[in-house]
Amino acid sequence: KRIRRHFRHFYSLKSAIDETKIFTELSSSLRTEVSEYLIKDLMGEESFFTNLPTNYWSLLLPLLRPMRFELGETVCTRDEECFEMYVVITGHATGEMKVEEEADVRIRHITAGGSINVLCVLGIYHKCVETVKALTAVESYTV
Repeated sequence: KRIRRHFRHFYSLKSAIDETKIFTELSSSLRTEVSEYLIKDLMGEESFFTNLPTNYWSLLLPLLRPMRFELGETVCTRDEECFEMYVVITGHATGEMKVEEEADVRIRHITAGGSINVLCVLGIYHKCVETVKALTAVESYTV
């Protein structure tokens, strides 16, 4: 059921045309302009990506895939191998992290523009550093 829901959501947002091919055939200035418009439109002003130099946006845009998590669904589990990051577009999730030297669990609230597993994608960690669960339905893009 979860797999079917994922692909139904993915293809409801995906176009039947080959966007990557069209995108790569644009001039670099037009590619940058389209990327700037789409990143701000897709991700909003608070996104992790808006802090990147705009020339990276055109490289990143074809890699983005829509992903949806339902209320209560686990996005990632601490110490699990991870290979992708998520940027929250809508919804609310929480990340729970236990720091080895401390007895307390740290809670992180993740809302629109927030990111999950950035350090994994950057190769700093190879495992999730927190367990993240959706508190509401969460729309995100994954890389």
